[in-house]
Amino acid sequence: MLQWEKIDAEEWNSIVPPKKATKWDALLAEIEKGSIIKVPVDASEKRGYRIGIARAAKSRGYKVEFREYNGFLALRVSTAALADTPAQTTKALPVESGKVKGRGRPRKTEAQEK
Repeated sequence: MLQWEKIDAEEWNSIVPPKKATKWDALLAEIEKGSIIKVPVDASEKRGYRIGIARAAKSRGYKVEFREYNGFLALRVSTAALADTPAQTTKALPVESGKVKGRGRPRKTEAQEK
């Protein structure tokens, strides 16, 4: 039989969630100190490295600037604050005579059918 017991919210909050180590941790620690880093990359790896490093940096609360040259990817902490960039949102569709415009092709009106 499965054994279990209740815990209160205070004990739950005292438990630190495990942090999974990534291959970017050492690199990001150095960048946080203000260093400018270069990483050798193949053309096929370039995009994956940029995405992985940018996501890891964002989870730490900052942005990273990238520059590509001669098979290397140079990076540093961005001077632009993370909160300065607006979140991507969908634009509201225009309202015509009280009706919200829907997706797809508009229906024919009676005048267009004749």
